[in-house]
Amino acid sequence: MTTTITILNALSAQASPLVGQALNKNYKVRAFARKTEKLNNRFGENPNLTKGHADLNDLNSLITAFDGADGAFVHLPIPQSPEQPGLWLQNIIAATRQSKLPHLVFSTSGPTGSRYASTPMIDGTSAAKSAIEAANLPVTILMPTIYLENMQVPPFVPQLHSDGILTYPPLPADMKIAFTSHVDQARYALAAFEKPNLIGETIEIASKPMLNGAELAQIFSTALGQPVKFEPLTPEQFGTQIGELFQSPEVGQGLTGLYQSISALGKNGMAIDVAALEEKFGIELPSIADQIANW
Repeated sequence: MTTTITILNALSAQASPLVGQALNKNYKVRAFARKTEKLNNRFGENPNLTKGHADLNDLNSLITAFDGADGAFVHLPIPQSPEQPGLWLQNIIAATRQSKLPHLVFSTSGPTGSRYASTPMIDGTSAAKSAIEAANLPVTILMPTIYLENMQVPPFVPQLHSDGILTYPPLPADMKIAFTSHVDQARYALAAFEKPNLIGETIEIASKPMLNGAELAQIFSTALGQPVKFEPLTPEQFGTQIGELFQSPEVGQGLTGLYQSISALGKNGMAIDVAALEEKFGIELPSIADQIANW
């Protein structure tokens, strides 16, 4: 039974829910971030919570963060240069080995693996997965789908609140889409720490249920108390729009490729058996409708 968990990049959208869930289950949590002063503002004081500085660029800080912990949760943030992911993975692997960490839980942070057509973003997450797998660590790798919370990002849903038009995700209206919420990913991660038999496994995760565009629009209509229609952009339109907004053609091209790859799976090709995952992890997930209602 894991009792002390290290959580890197604890202020991030992925890691922050895990801090709260672990504390609620009376784990001892070590929350690490590059800007430690913000940890106090986010999490306050808790006798089971310790806070510290760690940086994926700094191997020694990772060794210190992992040392003495029963498990650690790690994901890679958005890189600022092409060289960063390789360095981060190298440091994560070395720190896991040198600290003799018993259980690493690693999130690939997005769609990953051979079932998706090759694109820069898919290639990046898949390369990270392969590097961690090849290192022969005591690790459980979680491969989330697209994040549900993307629809909390105003540039992704610019017409939702004003016009009742949902243009994201840029996928066919009849496609059954598998989302993963940050909160559910945290549930999977925490459950993984409690199940040593999951060490050595690489598992694609998702929230429930799969939804097509009309079903997603109805959930938002109920949550917002107004009519909502699903009128998706194409992957190309979405990538161009976001690339121009952030003045980054590379980001736009990356997003275009990602959603083209997902779209190529077909109407039911993205499906994931969440009921089997719940049984495997020993958890019960809330519905996406319930989660959106609580935003």
